[in-house]
Amino acid sequence: MRGKLFTTALAAVCVVLLAGPALAADEMTAGGFLLSIAGLKGLPAADAPTAAGALRASGYAIPEIEPNTPLTERIVVDIAAALGLQVTTTRPDAPFTSEQADAFLAAFAAEIAGGSRSGEQTATDDEDEMQKSQARRRGRTRSRSEPI
Repeated sequence: MRGKLFTTALAAVCVVLLAGPALAADEMTAGGFLLSIAGLKGLPAADAPTAAGALRASGYAIPEIEPNTPLTERIVVDIAAALGLQVTTTRPDAPFTSEQADAFLAAFAAEIAGGSRSGEQTATDDEDEMQKSQARRRGRTRSRSEPI
């Protein structure tokens, strides 16, 4: 009985030791995430510091983050906010894996590639569309600023 328990415990330790590097290999860094974003935006970046610098030079308020810092949901939210995306998290300290990063980048690729710089107004298109729909309901097809 005692030998069987020892063997089971030894097997569990081996599994943890062997799975550890595989789990660490999946860990995404903040620099790798910034490099992916710079690539989506078509900015030249050979490494993480260059990617962060290129994004800042383009007018994005990318937070100062050590490139080798493991990516967390909080860092993703901060970077997304700098890009003009509104995302939230309920687990700010949770790790953000490479699979999650790939899914995030795929989901927001269009917004990231053509997004606005932080601080810019992006509601003008929505406001124009709202004015047009109100004019149609009133039977007007032109805006008030255009002569009839």
